[in-house]
Amino acid sequence: MKTSNAMLLAATVLGGFTAGAAQAQIVLPAAELRGVGASSITTVQVQVQNCVGNPGAGLNKAGTNSGALSTVTPGFYNPTVPSATNPVLDCATQEVQPDFQAKYVATGSGFGRQMWRLFSNQFTGAAGSINPFGTWTNVQYAFSDSPATQTDLNDYTANANNATNKAGPAIQFPLYVLPVTLAYDPRYGVQTTGGGPVDLNFNLKAAYIAKDSAGNPVGGMRLSKSLYCKVFNGEVTNFNDPAFKAANGAQDLRSLSDVATRWTSEGVPIRLVGRVDNSGTTDIFTRHLAAVCGAYVATNKFDQAAEALPYWTGSTINMTSFRSDSPYFPGSTKKFSNNTATHNSATYQSISGAFFNRTTQAIVTTQGAEAPGKFMLADGSSGVRDAIKFAPDKTSTVDATIKLNGHFGYIGSDFVKPSPGAVLFSAALQEGVGTAYRMPTPTFATTAVGTILPPQTTATTGVFNTSDTRTNSVTGLPVSRANPLDWTDVLYSNPAKTLANPTTGYPITGTTQFLTYTCFSSIPKRLATAEMLGVTLAKVTKKSDGTALSANTFRGTAIATLGIIPQTGIVGMPAAWTAAINETFLKKSVQASNGTVLGSLNLWVQSALPTTLAQIDGIGTNDVQSNPVCTANTGA
Repeated sequence: MKTSNAMLLAATVLGGFTAGAAQAQIVLPAAELRGVGASSITTVQVQVQNCVGNPGAGLNKAGTNSGALSTVTPGFYNPTVPSATNPVLDCATQEVQPDFQAKYVATGSGFGRQMWRLFSNQFTGAAGSINPFGTWTNVQYAFSDSPATQTDLNDYTANANNATNKAGPAIQFPLYVLPVTLAYDPRYGVQTTGGGPVDLNFNLKAAYIAKDSAGNPVGGMRLSKSLYCKVFNGEVTNFNDPAFKAANGAQDLRSLSDVATRWTSEGVPIRLVGRVDNSGTTDIFTRHLAAVCGAYVATNKFDQAAEALPYWTGSTINMTSFRSDSPYFPGSTKKFSNNTATHNSATYQSISGAFFNRTTQAIVTTQGAEAPGKFMLADGSSGVRDAIKFAPDKTSTVDATIKLNGHFGYIGSDFVKPSPGAVLFSAALQEGVGTAYRMPTPTFATTAVGTILPPQTTATTGVFNTSDTRTNSVTGLPVSRANPLDWTDVLYSNPAKTLANPTTGYPITGTTQFLTYTCFSSIPKRLATAEMLGVTLAKVTKKSDGTALSANTFRGTAIATLGIIPQTGIVGMPAAWTAAINETFLKKSVQASNGTVLGSLNLWVQSALPTTLAQIDGIGTNDVQSNPVCTANTGA
């Protein structure tokens, strides 16, 4: 980060904010934002933050609740035909605002909502609850792949928006479309011979191999709904099962370097990997399996959306020594998808790089207490990634020179190829009930969202309209932009289970919600929050040196103009949502419907950027653009 308060920002920054040709050119004041939550979007979120403020000083690293910090590869927008209005943006050396910085800790969605609604430090320092950035009394934003609930809002009112904190009305809206991938390591084993190690890779039909824009393979193993339902319900437990061959063009997955008799007799046992924490990615995953698997398995262990995998509460398995806030412990009252045993006492620890048996409390050198058809657990998306890509360690029972991997799990698309730095491959999943198979690309994820519109919206332009006839699936009341729960209810429950089982596009698709506050304790924090959102929504049109930011810089989906966000496999919400979010939360909108002006609902975080240097100089006392529901010097 370069400090230069004398630097001027050319023209308007957030599209739609008060601006004009005569507007003074300004730079936003220095601010640091703090956020926690979903690990599924760690890569893309930290990349966006590093593009807003240059990571050259190493300030905008990614943190995990294990206490670890890591540097995320800087975003790089490189259009095929650069121009003055569509320039290259190399976030390793360029920035949007010189005095912006943000820190994000990937804690899991459940922890993220908890810290947002309780408005206090929730890091205890115990295992799985360590803040690598130090002590935070509160945060300015959180991410959750699971929608907030009425219970969350009740806690928010009692804590974040009480007489002391006064953070104002709660804000929740979907910011990212998140495909949840079924991920695997293309190398299922390794054989040690006199000539050295030989990799054993899954062998796909050439026509099924998915490739990135440069022609590099990124996956493509085909899984029908019947097949992946059987895998995750424990009915298919080996990659040599005939169902894999049937789904992949009558060709088994055996490496040409592997022996057919070994493959037939032993194959590669599937070693499922899931999340040990309260996970929104698990919520998206279980929501889909609950919606589709009943037709394909004898007993569907996934009967509802939940942030935790099915767990038998009478079990002796206790995961709280691995992560203190894990929902898996005897007598747990956490909402589970089913009261049945779907995992065992095996875990994977990224820090030690080893498997751990929670029953014997011992680190083991092989698969630990694994069992066919049951999950081993890992902490966060990074833990799932590390477990899946772990070097082959399971010695073949047929040929002692061979060690097998076979790990298979669910994870956000920014942890698989072609996302920068990723090594895992993703499977291609059956679309709807048809014969097409789709990869978790931005295009197919957007297709899954389809034509669903934001609350109080009836047109694809996203314009405010109180004539929206939809109702909240729980309360039966008309949907409203003022109700944070309605922003997700229209996606998941209204009409029923729309995104749980889309008829077109990539089938396991959800959204990642942005959670924030209406009121902030300082103008710099409020401006920085609006700036970060504006960049993500492609409403920021200039960076600090006065050069342009194209609408494609962060959101472009075409190969020639592939934006920084879609490069990770994640994509922003469709245009109607972007417009509605901007009008509702980033400006005091003049849109009106049936006598109601949207801006008069006072849902906005920021109505306009400061327009003079005098306003910047006097921000401590001249808070002229604050939402009237806010009290000075209180809030996030």
